[in-house]
Amino acid sequence: MRECLFFVKALFEQGVYLDRLKLVIAGGAHIMDQTGMLNIGEKNDGALKSALASYDIKIHHEDIGGTNSRTLSLEIGSGSSCIKIFGQAAVKV
Repeated sequence: MRECLFFVKALFEQGVYLDRLKLVIAGGAHIMDQTGMLNIGEKNDGALKSALASYDIKIHHEDIGGTNSRTLSLEIGSGSSCIKIFGQAAVKV
């Protein structure tokens, strides 16, 4: 989870306040492996949460797993996030 460590380092270098941070994660679907035999998304989810926990970073909202792809977007001006699940309406979080 080397990318997560770079992300966390960049947050701290920018002077992030953990009590004001609203981290949103999405993904981990079984797109290619719908049987779930490999569980790559589940393994990635576990690794990410473990890395974040080691820095005491809390997840504000998550939409993980299943078999549908997602798009996560961030509105920079307001800081609000939106998760769009394929075939469904977008949800603001």
